[in-house]
Amino acid sequence: MATNGASRLLRLICLTFVVCFCKCSIAISFEVRAGQQECIYEGLKEGEYLKASYSVVESAHVDVDVKVFSPSGRVMFAEDKKSMGVFEFGADGVGVYKVCFALSTVKIGKKRVDFVLERDFSEEPIVDMIQKEHLKPVGSALSNISSLIDAVEFQEARFRQLHQQHRATVLKAQRNLWLLTLLQCLTVVGLTLLQIYYLSSLLVNHGKPRARLAV
Repeated sequence: MATNGASRLLRLICLTFVVCFCKCSIAISFEVRAGQQECIYEGLKEGEYLKASYSVVESAHVDVDVKVFSPSGRVMFAEDKKSMGVFEFGADGVGVYKVCFALSTVKIGKKRVDFVLERDFSEEPIVDMIQKEHLKPVGSALSNISSLIDAVEFQEARFRQLHQQHRATVLKAQRNLWLLTLLQCLTVVGLTLLQIYYLSSLLVNHGKPRARLAV
């Protein structure tokens, strides 16, 4: 009896671990150059779920295009000229799905994109285990906890993206303000030097003896 209880407890612990950690998240940063397309590839099985967010960093122009393609080449999601966004979809078949970013409104330049991807693996084996062990209430509670944990982690990554983007915008504004201030100072110094030169020229010309006309 004790052995059965210990075995049941062990299976419950394994179930908790699997349910809470059956999702995989990655965060990457990359550059997208004008006229080029950068893609992230992810192999999915039917029923698996994918959620992602992206944010353009160090740029004031919202001209990044994003598209999600199915293994057959069908466009599952598309957004144009955005600085940030969130999208999600479920795999409708087995294969490699790709998320592509491109610059369509500029001919030169590049942009850095922060990308967070969360993959939700298929839960069919977990459901079978729950039904077999008659742990539906426990499984439901664990699934809710797992969803909350994933939501918190995803939002945390999303807030980091927003912080990086706003920080880059503030730093760029500060740099532009510093350059403008420096330009104003140089302009004032230049005008002052011109005034000094002009006044000194007048004084020199005024001090020169004038030639007298012969009578």
